[in-house]
Amino acid sequence: MLTATTRQSFEQLGSLETGSAAADMRAVAKEPPDLAAAERLSQNVRLNAQLRTTCVATLISGGHAENALPQSAKATIQCRMMPGDSADNVQTLLVAPSPIPP
Repeated sequence: MLTATTRQSFEQLGSLETGSAAADMRAVAKEPPDLAAAERLSQNVRLNAQLRTTCVATLISGGHAENALPQSAKATIQCRMMPGDSADNVQTLLVAPSPIPP
């Protein structure tokens, strides 16, 4: 999910970097962006936050004893949303069941 600002940022960074990172940055800056290049750049935490909405659990509570499974748990989740994303979309993705890996 790119804005005009992040697209231009990747164009400029691509001219400063070298090797495969530079090629991936230029590929992400194109319209439409190269999704495989975006996935490779996403491995870098700093760049990942420029490519998509990010969310993190900032407060977690639950349980009543160290040796017992909690009956309930609660988490506060903070999201840095990209322009154009919506709270409804992010909430839908957060509560969707995760696929179980094979």
